[in-house]
Amino acid sequence: MSGGVPDKCNVLLAGSGGREHALAWKLRQSPRLGKLWVDPAANAGLRQFGTPCPQGFEPRNRFHLERFLEKENVQLVVVGPEALLEQSFADDLSKPPQRMVFGPTRAAARLEWDKAWCKQLLRSANVPTAESRTFNAQQIEAALHYVRSRPDPVVVKASGLCAGKGVVVCDDAKQAEAAVQSMLLNKQHGDASAQVVIEERLHGQEVSVLALVDGSNIWMLDACQDHKQVGEGDTGPNTGGMGAYCPTPLATPEVMQFVEREVMVPTVDALRREGIDYRGVLFAGLMLTHSGPKVLEFNCRFGDPETQALMRKASMVTFTPLFSCSLLVATRKASSSVMSASSWLVTAGIITALRSKLAPLIFWMRPISLRSMGPNLAKSTLGQGMRPKAAPSLPDPPLADCALVCVAPDMT
Repeated sequence: MSGGVPDKCNVLLAGSGGREHALAWKLRQSPRLGKLWVDPAANAGLRQFGTPCPQGFEPRNRFHLERFLEKENVQLVVVGPEALLEQSFADDLSKPPQRMVFGPTRAAARLEWDKAWCKQLLRSANVPTAESRTFNAQQIEAALHYVRSRPDPVVVKASGLCAGKGVVVCDDAKQAEAAVQSMLLNKQHGDASAQVVIEERLHGQEVSVLALVDGSNIWMLDACQDHKQVGEGDTGPNTGGMGAYCPTPLATPEVMQFVEREVMVPTVDALRREGIDYRGVLFAGLMLTHSGPKVLEFNCRFGDPETQALMRKASMVTFTPLFSCSLLVATRKASSSVMSASSWLVTAGIITALRSKLAPLIFWMRPISLRSMGPNLAKSTLGQGMRPKAAPSLPDPPLADCALVCVAPDMT
């Protein structure tokens, strides 16, 4: 054992999508990894890196899952999907110091599974975000009156978890009325749309900023940019993510400093005032508006597909501090509120979602070598001041030049 990190650590990775495949791929590169257990529903790609856990993850099976983890001496549980966090997966399996869980408690993950509550918290912390109102099914007439009275288009969001598909970006009041009725009256997303958040439609470029949090310290990671709309030219309904690239030149040093100071730190502090100790990944979805970055939403886990790009671009050398932070999130204390990384040698992972009849969703990565001093890559040779509306244009590489990450039909 060195620095509180076991020389060999058995790990359980929960989740079976492209995000978990990227995490497993990166975990496999660590010399500290002992045995890697993966999700019982792991696809063929994940099974190449680990052994499927014989115990299911459903709440009614937690007792048997805990006994299995004890028997196999699993010292770290890494939680991928947001649904497990809402189901108290981290609360139930955390048993420090014998077993750490990389993922927030259910109370902390409320930032993601209850958007109405998240909005209240952000307002209390004075975190920049879109103006909004929250309505339930009993207030549907008030909600319809609200969207009709707005001079500008709005965004209608189901308050609960919808796998990235509970947001309707409206162009006019008629679209907003239809979205409100579909969610509140027709229960389009079940209990997840029992409440809706109606907020002003922000304009600008979206970026994703992730940070590792141990309760009081924040380690900022590099910003990513993903693409959600299903159609060409940013058209059609939102999906869980059609692809991503990292780093993004939109995240200049000034932007990252603002996000760190005005978004991440106040949010973690606000949670602590609520008696909530946040530990895990804090993922801010941001709109870069003319008046500065504003929070669109918070996620409480690694993003999908952002993780595929983020894990790909970090060299193996940089994985050790990330893995160490994963192990130490329950105990680590540092002198500053924001931790920094040393010199990083990285590659940029550009991910494109390819669709075909045989494989509905395939992720490939093409690395581009870059050098950057520090964890934020806005100073990279991609240049500053660029504002691309889509991923950088590259010719389609032959399959031999690509790293196949995941074939996941259930992620469409």
